[in-house]
Amino acid sequence: MKYIRSEFEEQCDLVTYLELKHLKFSKVAQETYTTNWGVTTNNRKSRLRKGVPDMIIIIPKGKKNLLLFIEMKKVKGSSVSIEQLEWQKELNKCPGVRAEICYGFEEAKKVIDSLI
Repeated sequence: MKYIRSEFEEQCDLVTYLELKHLKFSKVAQETYTTNWGVTTNNRKSRLRKGVPDMIIIIPKGKKNLLLFIEMKKVKGSSVSIEQLEWQKELNKCPGVRAEICYGFEEAKKVIDSLI
């Protein structure tokens, strides 16, 4: 049976690639499982939303940059939630914004390379 890399492993490759390309980016810290009730309460009070894409990347485009959101998935065995699809749909309505769901590093790299 062939090993399927985790979403985290695929995302780590993406981070390395973005750093090599000297692009501005950040990971959105949505993984919030904790046994700390204070953190859980703060997340609930601050209205942390399900489905926000994993990565925010600024793609230089002259005077007006493009803002790229990527929801990373592992290559096989992933599913996309309704909330993730809703965020992608709404973000893609914004001028200068593009939102993609990418299955693995190679797919994310192709999206980025097509925009640079």
